[in-house]
Amino acid sequence: MTDVPAVASTTPRKGTGSPVVTGAAVLSAYGRGTEALLSGVLSSRPAFGSVQRFDVKARRVHVAATMPGCPELLTEVTGAVRDACDDAGLSSSERARSPLFLPSTEILG
Repeated sequence: MTDVPAVASTTPRKGTGSPVVTGAAVLSAYGRGTEALLSGVLSSRPAFGSVQRFDVKARRVHVAATMPGCPELLTEVTGAVRDACDDAGLSSSERARSPLFLPSTEILG
């Protein structure tokens, strides 16, 4: 019989603990941050507008809830992650070890 070295499983494991949200950040059509979202929602301003970033003439829908201006997605997501880590009070070493969950309402088709 040959000894087989142990290999880490690639199968996701279900933990026994409960998830805990320690920090949050928001990217919305009102801008970046929870303050921008709350202010926009309370103002009753619509968040939807004409799509400006690309040609939508051949598409069925010509409006969307897009961020103001033409922000670069990577820059905005990186900033939102930093904001969430700041909100959670994580140090640099804690940030490096923390799992990250990025929910999205985007429907991929």
